[in-house]
Amino acid sequence: MSHSKFISATIKAIFLITVGILIATNPGTKKYEQYASKALNSHLKENLCQEATGVLKSSCGILVDIARPQLNVAIAQSTQRKNFLVFSIYQTHLSLPSAIADYEFETVAILDYFYTYQAEKLD
Repeated sequence: MSHSKFISATIKAIFLITVGILIATNPGTKKYEQYASKALNSHLKENLCQEATGVLKSSCGILVDIARPQLNVAIAQSTQRKNFLVFSIYQTHLSLPSAIADYEFETVAILDYFYTYQAEKLD
């Protein structure tokens, strides 16, 4: 085998291995739902609960935790996945009770990680 054919074969092998790794580590919908649920739970506690007043302020974190199963269902029902094999984009339009607000999230999933690059509170 000539030197140039060896280099060409090596580059092809590295490319195929890289694509295989990306496909194998493209997280699925269930992992996204777990990620989104945890992120939303934290967001609500850090933001909504800080704005609460009176009795609601002292019990807000507990109420958010109690509502988590319903939030999980809402996330699952309001998320669309665009699967590009080596990565996915998740788009979630979450309608929460009017006292809280609606949110839109866009998240890229790659190498078993999630990165939310757009999080918008809708009025």
